[in-house]
Amino acid sequence: MKITKKALNPKQDQFKKFIPFGIGVGLLLLVVISLLFVTNSTAIKDSRFGLSAKVNSENDAKLLRSLGATYFLPSKPIILSTGNMDCSECDYAKNAGMKLVIQIVNSYDKNSYMSEVPKDLDTYKNNIEFIISKYSPELIVVEQEENNNYYYKSTASEYQTQLKVACDVAHSKGIKCTNGGLTDNYIGFDIYVEFMKEGRLSDACNLANFVFTSPEQIKTACNVKNYEEAGKFLTKLNKEAAEFIDLYKNENIDYLNTHWYTVNSNVLETVSNFLKEKTGKTVITTQVSQNEIPIDVFTTFMKKSNSMNMPVVIWESIDNERSKSFIDKNGQVLEKGDKFRSEIKSY
Repeated sequence: MKITKKALNPKQDQFKKFIPFGIGVGLLLLVVISLLFVTNSTAIKDSRFGLSAKVNSENDAKLLRSLGATYFLPSKPIILSTGNMDCSECDYAKNAGMKLVIQIVNSYDKNSYMSEVPKDLDTYKNNIEFIISKYSPELIVVEQEENNNYYYKSTASEYQTQLKVACDVAHSKGIKCTNGGLTDNYIGFDIYVEFMKEGRLSDACNLANFVFTSPEQIKTACNVKNYEEAGKFLTKLNKEAAEFIDLYKNENIDYLNTHWYTVNSNVLETVSNFLKEKTGKTVITTQVSQNEIPIDVFTTFMKKSNSMNMPVVIWESIDNERSKSFIDKNGQVLEKGDKFRSEIKSY
């Protein structure tokens, strides 16, 4: 009987059969590695910029992330008095790879819109703990514009107590904490007074053109001759931001939060430097509204906040009376959205 090579070497024959399979697996691995390399090389880099927007799905959130947004602030705050602490937008944003910034408001009066200091601080503390444990945000924002009578009616000292409770909870969980957001014009009031106090009448008048809304107010602000006159002039206009600025010197906040309704890069720097000098805190903004501003003003403000190394800069991308969305209802990125993305890529 003729003995074949196959019969003599069964292991070698099995090895030969395995060769095509091995080559196939190897090629598959190379493809997977190549895809991973491409994905990683085109990954969106983290930046200081974020967006506040209405998102209805994870795809909506992914579109925001594709614009370069690192931070996401939900379109509405969590209002504790309602008992509803669900935030679907938070889930969508986290799944899309963004860092959450959650604004927590104690109460909401549908007639006056005002919130106030919690009556039961233990319950308030437990609610803050629940939200942080559920969503693991990067940063919590305590209330909305604490120096604005439209949103908050408690005093500066009452707010200080509330803020300390919230920030103590956040820090115990390794989460950053900031105030609700001093508004640009209200801060401007106090800087105007400081300039008058120092006899810097020209600087005060220049700032007045940004701070005050009517020609009559601007004229009056530029005509006052001393600190006492300036203080009297502002009494009726301002729930003094100075009270809040003073308490932040010794408060346990990670950042000093500001809100911007007038996009002016020069005033941004003036105000931020003033606040840093007065409180020692790093300034951020969780709301920049940009309705109808020209593209060059928009990009200049982005460049300025970037050059100032502001850790968090969140633009409002919502269609309302003060802002416009960067994305239309059909999911098409608009001009400001394109500029937002290209600016971030250039840094």
